[in-house]
Amino acid sequence: MAETERENIRESTLEGLDTAARKGKHDGRPPVITDDMLHTVPRRRANGESVEQIQPDLIIPARKRKGQSPSVAGIYMEISSPK
Repeated sequence: MAETERENIRESTLEGLDTAARKGKHDGRPPVITDDMLHTVPRRRANGESVEQIQPDLIIPARKRKGQSPSVAGIYMEISSPK
C-alpha cells in the first residue's frame, strides 16, 4: 500500500515539474552572476587583473544581495563551469 502511494506521489510530482517547465518555470535558484559579469571577468583577467581585484567592481543587480559583490569563490565557479 505504501509503495503504491509513493509511486502516485512521484508521478504527480513529475507531472507538476513537466507542466512548470512547459510554462517556462524551472527549478533551482536564479544565478547571482549575470551574463555581463561573465563577459567582464575573462576580459579583465586577460588584461592581467586577478579575480580578487575584479570582484569589488561586480555588483549584484537584484534579489536579497542586491548592491553587494559576489564571492570570489562564486566567480571562480561560474567562469570555470562549461556553458
